[in-house]
Amino acid sequence: MSPSPFPLLSALLEPIGLAPGDAPPDAAGWQALLATLERGIGGLQLELEDSRRSYRYAADALTRATLRLRDERDQLESRVGERTAQLEQSRSDLMQAQRLAGLGSWSVRLEDGSVDVSEQFALRLGMDPATPPANVEALLDYVIEDDRDAAQRAVQAALSEPGRFTGELRVRDARGEVRWYAATIASQGDADGRVSHLHGAMLDVTARRLAELRTQRLALQDELTGLPNRTAFKHDIAQAVERSRVRRSRFALLFLDLDGFKEINDSLGHDAGDDLLQQVAARIRGCLRKGDRLARFGGDEFLVLIDPVRRRRDVETVTRKILAAVATPLTLDGMTATVSASIGIAMFPEDGEDPRRLLKNADAAMYQAKQDGRNGLRFYAPRINASLREKVAMVNDLRAAVAHGALGIAYQPIVDGSDGRVLGIEALARWDHAERGAVGPSVFVPLAEETGLIGAVGAQVLARSCAQQVDWDTGSPGSPAHGGYLSVNVSPVQLRSDGFVRELRALLADTGLPASRLQLELTEGTVMADPERAARVLGELAAMGVRIALDDFGTGHSSLAYLRTFPIHCIKIDRVFVGDLGRGGAQAAIVPAIVAIARSLGAEVVAEGVETDAQREALLALGCRAMQGYLFSRPLPAEECGTRFFAPMAEAAGG
Repeated sequence: MSPSPFPLLSALLEPIGLAPGDAPPDAAGWQALLATLERGIGGLQLELEDSRRSYRYAADALTRATLRLRDERDQLESRVGERTAQLEQSRSDLMQAQRLAGLGSWSVRLEDGSVDVSEQFALRLGMDPATPPANVEALLDYVIEDDRDAAQRAVQAALSEPGRFTGELRVRDARGEVRWYAATIASQGDADGRVSHLHGAMLDVTARRLAELRTQRLALQDELTGLPNRTAFKHDIAQAVERSRVRRSRFALLFLDLDGFKEINDSLGHDAGDDLLQQVAARIRGCLRKGDRLARFGGDEFLVLIDPVRRRRDVETVTRKILAAVATPLTLDGMTATVSASIGIAMFPEDGEDPRRLLKNADAAMYQAKQDGRNGLRFYAPRINASLREKVAMVNDLRAAVAHGALGIAYQPIVDGSDGRVLGIEALARWDHAERGAVGPSVFVPLAEETGLIGAVGAQVLARSCAQQVDWDTGSPGSPAHGGYLSVNVSPVQLRSDGFVRELRALLADTGLPASRLQLELTEGTVMADPERAARVLGELAAMGVRIALDDFGTGHSSLAYLRTFPIHCIKIDRVFVGDLGRGGAQAAIVPAIVAIARSLGAEVVAEGVETDAQREALLALGCRAMQGYLFSRPLPAEECGTRFFAPMAEAAGG
C-alpha cells in the first residue's frame, strides 16, 4: 500500500475507528469523507442536545419529586405530631374519666407473668404504679378473703379459653379500706388461639352498693325505732314455724297495741309521739331474752316472738313484765305521760300452724284485751274470732245506717243548777239498731272513729240539730229554752276539713239559725293535734259568732299557753271528776282547779254528769252554775224534748 498523500489527515482516522489504509486516495474522497463525518458529528450533536434536554427534564422531575417528598414528609411529621398530641390528650381524658368513674385497669402477660396496672388502678388500691404486683396471685391478694375464691375461679376460667367474665367483689386497699368493685376480666388469644394476655377493669360501685344495702335495710327495718318491720318479722315467724316443726317445740307470738297513744300524739304532737314509741320499744326490748324478737308492726303496734317456750305461764310472766314496763310513767318534752298496752297472745302450734293464722289470732286476742278494759293480756281462744265477726257485722250495719241517715239524735238540756233554767241544749248521736235495739255511743262512736265514719256522723248531727233548733224556736217563741244555744260535738275529721267553716256558714244560712245560737264542742285532743291550724279555724268560727266549748276538760294533755291562743267561750268538766264531788273522792280536788282555769281564760264552766244534789250543791259552792246530767234530764228524743222544755211556755203564751 502506498502511503497516503495526506499523512496528517490519515493520522486523524484512527481515533474515529478507521485504519490509515482506509484513507481516501484523493481530495475528493477526503471531501466526501469529511462531509460524512460532518453529518455524523451533526447527528451526534443533536443526540447530545437531546440527552442534555432529557437530563435537564429528569433533573427537574427529580427535584420536583424531592420537593414533593419533603412536603409529604413534613405533612406526615405534622400529622404524627397532631396524632401524638391527640393520643396524649385521649390518655389524659381517659385517666380523668377513670378517676371520675372510679375505674382502673390491669393486664397480665402470661409469657412471663408480668402485671401492668393503670395509674388510676394503682391510686385506688394505694400501690405504686411503678412497682405493680409481681404476678396475678399477688394481684388477687387485694380481694377480701370471702370473695377471693370467686375471683380466682373467674381468672382460671379466663385462662382456659378466650372470653369475658364479670362480677362484683370487695377489695381491701393498702390503707385497709374495703370498697365494692364491678370487675371485668377479658382474655386475649394469640394466632394459635391460646390465651396470651389477661385484661381487667375495676369500676368502683361502693356508693351504689351502700345505697342498695340501705334500701334493703329500710325495706326490712322500721326507720323510727330501728326494729324489724312487718315484712321482716313475717319472715322471722315463718322461720320460727319451720324451726319449731323440726325440733317439735313451741313459741309464742305477742301482738301489742298501746292504749292512749293517740291522745298523747294528738295533744303533744307527733314529735312527742315518736319519742314515746322509741322509749316503749326500748322498754319492751329490755324485757326479752337475747334470742327473742321484737318488731314494730306499724303505728303504735308491736310484735314479739318468744321462741322457744315450754309453758303458757312462762309466756304470761314475760307478758306481764312487758305490761309493767310500758305502764311506767315516761317523760315527753318535759311532761310526764303514761300509756298502757293491750297484748294478745297466740301459741304455736295450737293457735295456728302458719304465720298468717298466728298473726290473725294474736291480733284478735289483742282486740279482746282492749274490750276487757285495756292494760291487760289475753291468750287466743276460738270464741274470740266469733266476737270479731260480731264487730265486723256491727261496722257494716253502722256504715249502712250512716249512708241512709238512720242515726237518731237525742237532746239533753244544759241548765242553771240554782233555778233549773234551761241555758242550752246538747245534741247527741244515737243509734237504734233494728235487731240489736239501742246501741250506746260508747260502742258505736269508737267504731265510727276506727272506720272513718265519724266525720259523716258529725255532719249529719250538726245539720239536723240546727234545723231542729230553728223548728223549736219557730213554734215556741216564749219557751224557757228559746234564746238558748245549741251545743254540738265536732270530730277531729270535721275540724281538719278545709271546707268546714265554709260549709257551716252555708248551713246556718240555709237553716236560719243565728251563729251566736250555735256552740261547737271539741275535745282537748282535737285542738292540740294541730294547735296552729286549730287556732286559725276556731278564730274564723268565733269571728262568725259561733261559741267554742272545750269538752271533757282535764282528761287530755293541753297547754295553758296554747289554750290562751284559742277563742274558748266554755269549758266542760268531764263526768269522771264530777262523780267524786260530795263523797270525798280523789278526783274531786281537780274540779276547783278547772273552775279557776276557766275563770283565768274568761270562759264559762259547764259540769257534765251531775246526778245527785250533793254534786249540784258542791258545784254551786265552787261558782259553777251551768250543769248537765241525769239529775235534771236524761237525753231525750226531739219530740219529747220539745214537749218538755218548749211547749209549756208556748202554750202559756198562746193562752
